[in-house]
Amino acid sequence: MREQNGTIQTSLLFFIFMSTEALQALSNNIAEIVAQAGKAIVSVNANRRFTPSGIHWRNGIIVTSDESLKRYEDITVTLANVTKEPVSLIGRDPTTDVAVFKLENPDIPVATKL
Repeated sequence: MREQNGTIQTSLLFFIFMSTEALQALSNNIAEIVAQAGKAIVSVNANRRFTPSGIHWRNGIIVTSDESLKRYEDITVTLANVTKEPVSLIGRDPTTDVAVFKLENPDIPVATKL
């Protein structure tokens, strides 16, 4: 029985070791995805007490929450590299809580499906 218990303990330790490696790999993959996605995220500066985020959805197109905006003129976005760029309103739909802005000459990646 002791030999069987030793085999079980060895198997359990192997499983724990493999689980640790799997968790580390998962953690690394998630960190890489967040790093890539973060480059397509912007802060929308629309004169609110809090700064909503937006996503660079298509080339030059920023999508954000309409409810989070106080005004629709003179809006800028802060890019991941901390530069501020002006955007212009393309459209908004308060019923679905979506606002869409045009970013001229975008120098940030577009969000991609991973």
